Amino acid sequence: MKKPILAYIPAVIANNSVFAAHPINQQLNCTRNSVATRINKDGLIEEVSSGLPRQDWGDGKCPSLLLEPERINLLEYSEDLTNAVWTLLSDGTGSNPAVTSNYSVAPNGTNTADRVVFDKGSGTSGSDYSIIRQDVSGTTQRVSSIYMKSNTNENYNIGVDDAGTVDVVTVTPQWQRFEHSGSAKFRLQLSLRQSQTSDFADVSIWGGQLEDGTYPTSYIKTEASTLTREKDSATGWSGNWIDNADLSEGSFFVDVTPFNSGNQTTIGLSDGSDSNKIILVFQANGTQVRVFSSGGVSSFLNLTFDQRNKIAVTFKENEYKFFINGALVGSDTSATVPPGMDRLNFSNRTASTDFFEGKVHDIRVYDYVLAESEAIKLTT
Repeated sequence: MKKPILAYIPAVIANNSVFAAHPINQQLNCTRNSVATRINKDGLIEEVSSGLPRQDWGDGKCPSLLLEPERINLLEYSEDLTNAVWTLLSDGTGSNPAVTSNYSVAPNGTNTADRVVFDKGSGTSGSDYSIIRQDVSGTTQRVSSIYMKSNTNENYNIGVDDAGTVDVVTVTPQWQRFEHSGSAKFRLQLSLRQSQTSDFADVSIWGGQLEDGTYPTSYIKTEASTLTREKDSATGWSGNWIDNADLSEGSFFVDVTPFNSGNQTTIGLSDGSDSNKIILVFQANGTQVRVFSSGGVSSFLNLTFDQRNKIAVTFKENEYKFFINGALVGSDTSATVPPGMDRLNFSNRTASTDFFEGKVHDIRVYDYVLAESEAIKLTT
C-alpha cells in the first residue's frame, strides 16, 4: 500500500493546530472559544486553554482528537458538595449524609474530592433513605454524570437517579464516572434507599455534571454559577496536499467514534462548495452513515454509534465502493467523481454547520483506488 497524500493518526499539536503525519507542512485549524477538559496520557483530567485542540487519551494507549458540541453544566459547585446548593435528606431509619470537603485525591490529581458517608439504616422501604442531591430548573432530555470511588476495601451499591427512575451502580475503590439520563430530568441525586442499595456507604465524590443532551461530554467545572463549554470545530487541510495531487480517483478513510447526539454531523472532502464533494453524513437517528457524492452517490449504510468505526470509500468514474469495519457493504456503478476537491472538513463544506461530534483516531486520503483487500485490511 502506497503512502496517503494526507494522514492524521493523530499527530503533533502545536499552538491551535493539529499537524498531519503526512505531509508534514499541512495543519488542521481547531477552534473553541472556551476552556475545556481532556484526559491526558497519565489518565488525569486536565484543562485545555481556549482555542486549543484536545488530544484525549481516554481510550487507553493512543490519543484521539476530541470534538464536542456546546454544553452547559447546569449544576453549581460541581466539586464542593458541602455547599448549600447540595441538599442533604433522610427519613425513616436513615441519616443525613455526612460530607467532608477535600478528603481525597480527585480524578484530576488534586486533593479536591469530598467524602460522603451515607447511612440508611436497616429499613428497606421507600421511606428509609439517605440522600444528597442538587435540583435545577426546567425538565428536558438531560444526562447527569459524577465520579465516585469507595474509601474502603468494600464495594457499595448506590442509586444515581432522578424522580421516578434509578440506576443502582457499584462503587469500587477505583474512580469511575457514572451517568444517568432521562427525558424530564431536573436533578442529580445520589441515594441509599430501599433494598437494592447498600445500607451504608463511605465514598469519595467529585465532578458532578448535568447537561442537556443524550450522552455525557467531558467534565465542565463549575463554582458559583453554571458554565458553558463552547463547541469544538476543526477546519483546514486545504490546497497543496502533495504537489497538487489529482483526486480524479482515490480513497477516503476515517477511523472515528461518532457520538449519538441526535444531531446530523459530517466529515468530508470538497472544493468548498456544494457542487463538488464526497462526504460522510452521520445521521441524526444514530444508526447510519450516509455516503454522499455530488457525482451521483447517495448510500445509507448501517453502523453503531458511540463505538469506534473504520470507514473507507474508494472512488473512480462509475465505481464507488464502501467499506465499514472490515467488510464491503455497498457500491455504486453510475457516478462521476467531483473535480477540484482540495480540502477536508469535520463539518459541512463551508465549515458553518454539521460539526462532527466524536473522537477522531485516524484520517487518510489516497490519490489512488485501494484494492478491495487493502480496504478491508485498513478498515478491520
